[in-house]
Order: sequence, then C-alpha cells, then structure tokens
Amino acid sequence: MQDAILDGVGKMQDAILDAVGNMQDAILDAVGNMQDTILDAVGNMQDTILDAVGNMQDAILDAVGNMQDTILELWETCKMLYWTLWATCKMLYWMLWATCKMPNWTL
Repeated sequence: MQDAILDGVGKMQDAILDAVGNMQDAILDAVGNMQDTILDAVGNMQDTILDAVGNMQDAILDAVGNMQDTILELWETCKMLYWTLWATCKMLYWMLWATCKMPNWTL
C-alpha cells in the first residue's frame, strides 16, 4: 500500500512538475512574444520618426531652395530696373544736352 501511495505521490509530483514546466514554457513564450512585439513597435516608431525627420528635412531644403530662387529672381528684377533707370536717365541727359546745344537757344 505504501508503494502504491508513493507511486501515486511520485506520479502527482511528475504531473505537477510537468504542469509547472509547461506553465514556465508558456510564460517564457509569452514574454518572448511580448518582447518581439515591443521591439517591432519600437522599430516601427523609429522608422516613422526617421521618415518624418527626412520629410521635414526635404521640406526645409525645398523651402530654402525656393527662397534662394525667389531672391535670385528679385535680384534679377532689381538689376533690370537699375539698368532701365540708368538708360532712361542717360537718354534724358543726352536729350537735354542736345536741346541745350541747339543753335537758336533762348531762355
């Protein structure tokens, strides 16, 4: 009878150890899956942040490029206005000079 009791106790201990081992395996699997999920989420967040930073950099570079283009266009416009004003003043000067040099000039 003692042998039967010891066999029963041994079988219960084996069953308990198997159950505990299975629970430990299940817990370790769950923790591993959670770690994988967390690492995937962190990786995706990093990718999203890097994409956003890249897009911001592209937008900033585009804006700077557009400002440079605008400044260059403004510079060209100013140069054109300067030379137009210069030519107009030169023309008025020569017209006035020619008028003053007319033979019958009287005040």
